[in-house]
Amino acid sequence: MMSFQDIASEVGIKKPSIVHHFSTRAEPGVAIIRRYRDTFAAQLQEISEDPANSPEDALEFHFSPYRILLLAQTKWVFAARARVRCLLRRKTCVSK
Repeated sequence: MMSFQDIASEVGIKKPSIVHHFSTRAEPGVAIIRRYRDTFAAQLQEISEDPANSPEDALEFHFSPYRILLLAQTKWVFAARARVRCLLRRKTCVSK
């Protein structure tokens, strides 16, 4: 989970600026989802209107974020399993 402080540090502003801009804790998440949805829809529309692109191109574009997320999540799961195994064996673990 990401905090307002995490966001502020990443963006390079102070936390109160974020708190002032968004009235609830849910608003940043909603804004991110809306922006992603609108950008994704516009890009998919551009692909479908370009005669040089095939229906397969549109499908590839549509599913690419999910494939990337799945790959990232799989890597995280393997790393977490390795960490748990290491802790169960009471060994010193090195994070990668």
